[in-house]
Amino acid sequence: MLQDANKRTEIELQVLAEIHELGRSRLPLPELLDAILHSMIKSLTADAGAIQLLEADQFVVRSAHGLSHNTERPFVSALDDGIAGKVKQEQKPIVVTDAYRDPTVVNPAIRQAQIKTLLAVPLFSNSTVIGVVQVDFLEDRNFADADIEHFERIAHWAAAAIERNKLDSEIDRSRDALKELTSKLTDRVESERRRLSRELHDQAGQSLTAILIRLDLVSEMITDASIKQQLKQIETLAEDTVEELRRISRDLRPAVLDDLGLEEALEGLASTLSGGALSITLMVEKPFPRLPEAIEIALYRIAQEALNNVIKHAQATVVAVRLHKDKKAVHLEIKDNGIGLASTSSQNSSKGIGLVGMEERARSLQGKFNIDSVPENGTRIRVEIPL
Repeated sequence: MLQDANKRTEIELQVLAEIHELGRSRLPLPELLDAILHSMIKSLTADAGAIQLLEADQFVVRSAHGLSHNTERPFVSALDDGIAGKVKQEQKPIVVTDAYRDPTVVNPAIRQAQIKTLLAVPLFSNSTVIGVVQVDFLEDRNFADADIEHFERIAHWAAAAIERNKLDSEIDRSRDALKELTSKLTDRVESERRRLSRELHDQAGQSLTAILIRLDLVSEMITDASIKQQLKQIETLAEDTVEELRRISRDLRPAVLDDLGLEEALEGLASTLSGGALSITLMVEKPFPRLPEAIEIALYRIAQEALNNVIKHAQATVVAVRLHKDKKAVHLEIKDNGIGLASTSSQNSSKGIGLVGMEERARSLQGKFNIDSVPENGTRIRVEIPL
């Protein structure tokens, strides 16, 4: 008896370890169920088995071994029908002898396989039955209480692995939905940016240019010096407004990004933001090709946000921007010699929002976003977008 108990414990620990690893594997649910069932059949040296899950008020066979099973049209039974229904009702294991003759067995695969003995155990999650696992034997089999308890413990771990898999799948679906929503929102934002940029450039910009021409004509017709001086002030104000509109238009959607591509757009961005104590150097491996529009937009916006953060917060004097690609991905790196991100200043919240936005842009394209920062020794942002 002691030898049997030791052997049972050894098998149980081995199977529990297998199921624990399966629960962490993130396998598709059908593959997970097949692997769990295989381990559970092995734990009692059974000939066959099946896992039925509770779905929409019915039990559905989702995995079977040694029994006929159609994955596309699996066997389904009502909540109060068959062995699974009885297990759910009684909330405890059930042993059926002469199973292929027993009228409570409704699955024809049991009769077809001429299963003699059947052990069915509930799969619990938070005290609620989520399914039933059964193991089947072609010969008569007697179960000691220790055998059933052993199988119940394994079923408990199996249920936990199944629930974890479902939760992981739900998280993955939610993450995919969020990515899709973020992508659609980004497309809408960029489309609106493009529209506003063109309207500012084509309509407001051209109207102000026309005003400047008319002011110049009126100024030539007037001889009064004081009025000429006022017109000159208005003209200067209009010219400043034109330049401001061009800047806003460029920030909303630089035309060069659409017309010439990412390399030229980044060159324009670096040139515009450089000045004073800040030097921005752009390094691009040439010839650099045009990329899909979504990638060009994402990398441009990430670079724009990163450089604006440097100007506002980093107290840097030098920034190096590097753009290159290989066969699998395009890489962007922005490195500065500023104070880093470890400061606990009140500016951190605004920087954090910007960093989250950059990361979301990268991840929406299945990319990677990494940031390294050392106090008083600068910050490096690295982005990788798959092609």
